[in-house]
Amino acid sequence: MIDKHFAAIADYLPAGGMEVWEPLIKSLSILWRASAYAVDLQVDASELSVTREEFDEAELCRFDFAWLIAREYVERHEVVCPEDGRAEERYFLTQAGVHYAHKLFDSIAGSVGDVAQESLPRELTPPGSRAGNSVKPLWDAARRQLCVGETVVKRLTRVAKHQERILCEFQELGWPVRVVDPLGLADESGTKKRIRMAVYKLNRSQDPRLILFECDGTGRGVQWRFLQ
Repeated sequence: MIDKHFAAIADYLPAGGMEVWEPLIKSLSILWRASAYAVDLQVDASELSVTREEFDEAELCRFDFAWLIAREYVERHEVVCPEDGRAEERYFLTQAGVHYAHKLFDSIAGSVGDVAQESLPRELTPPGSRAGNSVKPLWDAARRQLCVGETVVKRLTRVAKHQERILCEFQELGWPVRVVDPLGLADESGTKKRIRMAVYKLNRSQDPRLILFECDGTGRGVQWRFLQ
């Protein structure tokens, strides 16, 4: 039962008893698991998004979804089913949602539903949360190499203007956790798709795999963090 943990997590939930918020916590566990797989496969979280039917066990209601989306913890998009061409709503955690779930789960000294605290994926810890890690990436535009210390993580061997713009933006600003509108396309249609594709490609072909780039859930920003 989660009831015994409610005092520890009450600060991270709207007013109400545990019987009210248990479905929300179970649903965040499902979304978190999907995010963990996306991190492991180096794909955008939207590619492993969750269907409404997959939330059935958690008994999540329409207004629960509305709250998660209004808080920008969850993003909704439509996927066309190849079998029948039907559009299906799916959901995934934004970066803000990952941080919220991390705080919620981290406040419990045991387990939340079926998710044990010790099993929460290391890769999903919030940026900057690992003490003592002062190293930052380096984008060498002349050599078209992304490095961490002495290690070359990724080389761009082909024209990749959107990836390069994002890396240049991070480098010029000293590698902040997040950059906004790195492509300079905020007022153009298709910006969100271009950013997602660039982020997907930045995460590919890293050897060794040290950095995770992510969309920030707004459709305009990009975030990064170390995986090791």
